[in-house]
Amino acid sequence: MNIFKPKNDSNTRNGPKQSISSTLLLILVPITVLSIVFIILFLSGQAESQIKELSISILQSESDYNAERFGARIINVVARAESFAKSAELADFPDRKAYQDFMNASNKMGDLDNKGIYTGFSDGEMYYADYTEVPEGYDPRSRDWYNDALNNNYETFTGTAPYVDALANKLCVSFIRKITLKDGSYGACGVDIFLDEIASETAALTPMGTGMTAVVADGMILGNPDTSVNGMAVAESGNDLLQEAVSTVTPGHHTAIKYGKDTYYVAASEVPNTNWILYSTVSEASVLSSLRAFQKICYIIMVIIIVIIVVALLVVISTVITVPLRKVTVAAEKISVGDFDVSLPTESKNEIGQLAVAFSKTTEQLQNYQGYIDEISEALSDISQGELNVKLERNYVGQFRKLKDNMDNLISQLHGVIGSIMDSSKLVAGGANQISAGAQGLAQGATEQASSIEELSAEINQINDATIRMAENAKVVEQQIHSAEEQINTSNDQMIDLRKAMEDITDKSQRISSIIKTIDDIAFQTNILALNAAVEAARAGAAGKGFAVVADEVRNLAGKSSTAALDTSNLITETIAAVQNGDKLTEQTASYLKSTQESTEKAVDLIAEITQATEHQQQSLNDVKQGIDQISSVVQTNAATAEESAAASQELTRQAGILNSEVNKFKL
Repeated sequence: MNIFKPKNDSNTRNGPKQSISSTLLLILVPITVLSIVFIILFLSGQAESQIKELSISILQSESDYNAERFGARIINVVARAESFAKSAELADFPDRKAYQDFMNASNKMGDLDNKGIYTGFSDGEMYYADYTEVPEGYDPRSRDWYNDALNNNYETFTGTAPYVDALANKLCVSFIRKITLKDGSYGACGVDIFLDEIASETAALTPMGTGMTAVVADGMILGNPDTSVNGMAVAESGNDLLQEAVSTVTPGHHTAIKYGKDTYYVAASEVPNTNWILYSTVSEASVLSSLRAFQKICYIIMVIIIVIIVVALLVVISTVITVPLRKVTVAAEKISVGDFDVSLPTESKNEIGQLAVAFSKTTEQLQNYQGYIDEISEALSDISQGELNVKLERNYVGQFRKLKDNMDNLISQLHGVIGSIMDSSKLVAGGANQISAGAQGLAQGATEQASSIEELSAEINQINDATIRMAENAKVVEQQIHSAEEQINTSNDQMIDLRKAMEDITDKSQRISSIIKTIDDIAFQTNILALNAAVEAARAGAAGKGFAVVADEVRNLAGKSSTAALDTSNLITETIAAVQNGDKLTEQTASYLKSTQESTEKAVDLIAEITQATEHQQQSLNDVKQGIDQISSVVQTNAATAEESAAASQELTRQAGILNSEVNKFKL
């Protein structure tokens, strides 16, 4: 017999709906992919942030460098002009022609387009270093550059706002200063630097390889990649990006400006020795173009890595997990249908190898269990046929050891039980006859008990009526006692109020006594003052007689006041004594009332207990009456039952015979 074989093999599963490799891949692949994607995106974001910061820093550095370079070229020209001007102020010139010849050396100085130094004197004369002929009627004293230099007392060359030179039709900037020669003549000299080279170099500048540069002075564009706007105001140029840069970025600073769909980095630098500002811009897209290309490569590599990892996971999971588990599954399916002849790979040292070892041990143990179950089945079959002389011979282990012990105990107990049943069946047959005789006597006694119970019930009813009347009287007494208690409580409260009033009278009397004492003191002092006044009046002689009479009257009044105060004090003292005596009587009365109240409360409690006991007694009598009724019913039932018992005992005798014949079928 193989109890491990399923009754219906069609109910067993043909295979898992989803393999463990698929489950592991569904778990590991998303985690791996998300981890790699997160790392790539994080590193890409960090790289982008660093590149942005580095790029805008590089842009600022290039802007500062170009501004310094432009400034150095301007300073080169201005420094040479300053050297000529100072030398001219220290030199002796016989005439203005000698001065002009000296200045001729400044023509084309430096590497920026200029015509050298020109000078306008206070007498209206004008001289150019390149001997340019002065137009007829030209008076330098009417020019802004001349007046600015003298009015501001420029001791060194100072730049003016850019402008378009009328003669050369070129954008230029002038540097002017005051000059005083040794002969006492003075005026203003200047040098015009044409900005063609600055503009062309500005247009050619490409910060970071793809950017643009613009030079602005006082809102005018000096240099720009779009040379058509050179010399125009920034606001009129139509260059929104440049307008935004000029309005938001200050020299030495940089920022990012959103322009259309693109973002531009802008850095501003001040050109030394001028009021010019150089703006360098570069688009974020061009800065990050190499990063974007690198990101694309990273994404491709990421996809390749993910594919490699997925393939590696498939191979590892299939080799290490899926194949060994499939073998274990096949073995488990064989075991589930009762086939214990299985072999499992136990070479692996991981959990799957441990599982295979456990399955092998389980198979061996199941084979032993099959033998245990077969032997127990045979023993149960013998017991079912009445054969109790059976014994389990195999060596049972584990839980089956308990089962064997239980089977041995069962067989032993069956021996005892069946033997006892045989003995009892004989006794039952004899006892049934005795029960039949006893049942008849019981029926007769039950009839007599019913008659006695009816008489007892009538007496209980009379006692119950008397108890009800006593309970009602107790309730009336309780109500009267409660009324007396309330009156005593009221008297006690009034006595407390009376005692408080007596205490108030005593307190007020003591205050009046204090006031009387004060009056007596005042009378005493008045008497002393009257005596002093009489003495003074006697000293005064005839002039003090009238005052002496008044003093004598005052003394008499003081004596009467003292006497009246003393009498009043005595009366108050007697009043206080009487009040204190009344207070003692009141306190005694209150004490008696309190004792009466306590006695009344105890009487109320006793009456309540009597009432409660009476009600309890009434309830007990009701219970007794109900019990008598039940006993009467039971006695009548017993009479009927006794008759039925007589008939049942006869049937019991018959069944005892049947039981005895059945028990004899067992072999002990």
